Amino acid sequence: SIFSAPPTLESPIVPTGLSAGAAQERAMNFDAEAAEKDIDREFVKDVEKHIVEEAPSHAWSYPHPGDMVAVELVPAAPAAGGDASEACADQAAAPEWPEMWSWVVGSGVAHSVGGVDLDRCVRTMRRGEVASVKRRGSDDAAALLRLRGLECSDDLTGDGLLTRVTVERAAAYQSLRRGTELHIRYSWRQAVDAGAGAGAATASEAPQVTEMLAAPGASSWKCLAGSRDLADLTRALLRRYGGTVVLRRAPSGAVGDGEGEGRLKIRRGEQQLFSGSLGPAGIAEATRAVESPAAASAPKRQPREVVIRVMSEHLSECSAEDWIPGDAGMR
Repeated sequence: SIFSAPPTLESPIVPTGLSAGAAQERAMNFDAEAAEKDIDREFVKDVEKHIVEEAPSHAWSYPHPGDMVAVELVPAAPAAGGDASEACADQAAAPEWPEMWSWVVGSGVAHSVGGVDLDRCVRTMRRGEVASVKRRGSDDAAALLRLRGLECSDDLTGDGLLTRVTVERAAAYQSLRRGTELHIRYSWRQAVDAGAGAGAATASEAPQVTEMLAAPGASSWKCLAGSRDLADLTRALLRRYGGTVVLRRAPSGAVGDGEGEGRLKIRRGEQQLFSGSLGPAGIAEATRAVESPAAASAPKRQPREVVIRVMSEHLSECSAEDWIPGDAGMR
């Protein structure tokens, strides 16, 4: 797989400057969208969804089975008048540290919030979108969701031998001409069957939640959620254990001293997988600790900067010695 740099993420869900009236004006006609796009019609009938903050114009893709998503979750209390969507729009201040849930779409993860299946709901969202959702006709409070991250997997050769994972789509496009030089950050790894990991769940075992408890020290939520190292760690946890990875702030004293770079603890149920620094070196150590022996020993190329020169429409040359030129030149 090819991994680009993770997206630079915005602040936590704080719909500031958006009044209830403005939120109503920008509310999505969910039924109309379902008629135009490939969205689960039965799901649409059961859900009330309103867009509080639209996704950027360049974020046009929707999650599909096999894609990895990261969703920021902030439950919102209903408004005095009972309109939960207005409560979401008028929320004065979201928690500084909301929870962030990551999983692979369509992998059997069963979580709901506000009576809404998150795995089905996220397939109707675009990266950066903030929406309030609740079950239609329910008295439950609506939940406020932001699709923080979306990693799309594409089978480049059609036979599963070469898969590209797009971590962030381009915000701008430019045609490449002969002689154009591109400077990219490039890496690859040989995929390993999740079942090869000693800690992988069996088919009869329900997916579990892996918790990452962070005592951030001087780090902010924005810095931590946008960390490339933390995205790599989350990806490694999902590869080995499946299920859901939840990032949340640790209760006071739960992981030790949070000063300096901060502290990180990773656990699955009663099993502790890692405890150490929240800095780059500590997260790299955690990633190595949670990799299965098969994944750790599989061939891979660590990220490094390379130069690509465009020779023609279907041919390029690269300073990386393991680059394959041509239409499948992604490895």
